[in-house]
Amino acid sequence: MHPMPAFLRSTAATFALLAPALLAPCPALAADAVFFGPTPYLSAADTPDGFASGAMAIEDFEDGSVDSRLVRSTSSITPPGGITDSVDADDGAIDGSGNGGTSLFGASIRIGFTEPLPSAAGMVWTDGAAADVTFEAFGPDGQSLGSVGPVPLGDGSISGTTAEDRFFGARHAGGISAIAFTSAAVMEIDHVQYDAAGAVEPAIASTLEDGNLALLLPTPDGNLPSPAQTALALPVDARPHGLAFLGARSALFSDFAQPRLFRVALDDAGTVQTIALSGRSNGNGSLAVEPHGMYALSIGESNGAERVGEAVVLNFSVDPPLVTPMPAGLRVRGFVTAAIDFAPDRRAFVCHVNGVSVLRPPYTAIDIALPFPPVLASPSMCRLTRDGTRLFVTRMLSETEPTVNAIRTTAAPFSAASTFVEIPAPPDVQGLGPMAVSPDGQALIVGQQFLLPPAFAGARARAFIVRAPFDENATWTEIELPPGVNGSSCSDDGAVDDCPGFEHIEVSADGSLAILTGNSSSELAGAADAVPAVFVRNPFDDATRSAVAVQLAPEAGTPGRGAGGVRFRPARIFGDGFE
Repeated sequence: MHPMPAFLRSTAATFALLAPALLAPCPALAADAVFFGPTPYLSAADTPDGFASGAMAIEDFEDGSVDSRLVRSTSSITPPGGITDSVDADDGAIDGSGNGGTSLFGASIRIGFTEPLPSAAGMVWTDGAAADVTFEAFGPDGQSLGSVGPVPLGDGSISGTTAEDRFFGARHAGGISAIAFTSAAVMEIDHVQYDAAGAVEPAIASTLEDGNLALLLPTPDGNLPSPAQTALALPVDARPHGLAFLGARSALFSDFAQPRLFRVALDDAGTVQTIALSGRSNGNGSLAVEPHGMYALSIGESNGAERVGEAVVLNFSVDPPLVTPMPAGLRVRGFVTAAIDFAPDRRAFVCHVNGVSVLRPPYTAIDIALPFPPVLASPSMCRLTRDGTRLFVTRMLSETEPTVNAIRTTAAPFSAASTFVEIPAPPDVQGLGPMAVSPDGQALIVGQQFLLPPAFAGARARAFIVRAPFDENATWTEIELPPGVNGSSCSDDGAVDDCPGFEHIEVSADGSLAILTGNSSSELAGAADAVPAVFVRNPFDDATRSAVAVQLAPEAGTPGRGAGGVRFRPARIFGDGFE
């Protein structure tokens, strides 16, 4: 889990005020149940370390409804207003007020879960008259797993103050059937968190130039090498490229050739909203959604002989979403789908041709320009560790000689004075592009995308595990890939496009599955086509790692992994898709 960012931490005075709650009796333990809290909570980034169990869902009530997997006791959803006390960040700003969000109001609120039961569940107490509050969790048969409290909560205010908000949670390997707050006073709660329980989270994929399909893989680790796949309905002329989940129930796909996005309802594959990208000439490049699901960033480059940067931010808290230009100079190469990554505190790290820029919500101004070596088409792709404390950067089009053939990394705190350290690649490795970081941040998968100049011959589709320390002492282990992932026309003397590398790599929340895809094309003359993706089980475990070729859309007229990307559903999902 992610620690609370420094800029969100309360002042010493605030902690002094809240000391009675923070010093409450130690939580009770029952069997193998572990309890968390009470801990201050202003946003999802404040979830305690060790609580999360794989992919986590967050019901924040912002859409005025409750997830169908939850069963609640008598209570009512409270919309934004002068006495509403939602989690502070739910209105898009951490400002000491919960008036702009939505919460759940009731007396001694109990939240039950449908099968499969989560192994981690928690919620946030946000308001109530000053009184003792007890948090309790229940096992599969309804038995009590233990409790935390009674804890004195409440600051006497009904105006939506947030310094009193507290997270409580529990983990139990045998499953949690319900959690509850009991108190003599009525209360408001928010941010009910629970794990997805079970298999690897769903994934989406785009197959630009190999059928031009948008795909949903509901159980990507099931029945390999033939996992279930559903083609999502897009307009017949769509060319899906960049992609991202928007909450748990919808996904975004950008059109490589036209200035538009498609918002697809995942529980109703026929429901599609087309969103015009005013300020862009196409939808190429990278598309990413920030952790709270309110904003999406679309950054690429213009059409025409002289290409310039195009960047817009979409605000999904309004319908239709508001499209606003981003700072000039942010140019991402059109074929790069992973140039944007987000820290838990919602800062966006953008790798563009002129360097690395850091932006904060609402993403209309550059906050920090990180000092990156000025080389051709540098950099290409950005990846952060999950706690947001380390950044990795690749520069695939500038890796033309050993002196620049490296991954570069820098660690927090990030500033204009940050220093990048080189992780040199082996002598025969070049054109590094896509990356994905292990859950613990101690290793990453990196793949070759192109080989330049032509003197470099051999398979482009290669992938490696790189382990800490992240400097010249890092260790590189090549992943043994299955046959057929290079394409039928690949040879040592083939053209660049004949031997496709990888364009996008993603890792599941628990690190048990990696998917490598992109850089296949049935439309480009002489290029390899219908090339399968690669699914790697246990990618970071040298003893049990195994890779299989998985054909995307095998029943389609033109199958293949395409020149697009892949995304797993985020480890933290807000129930309605935005805050």
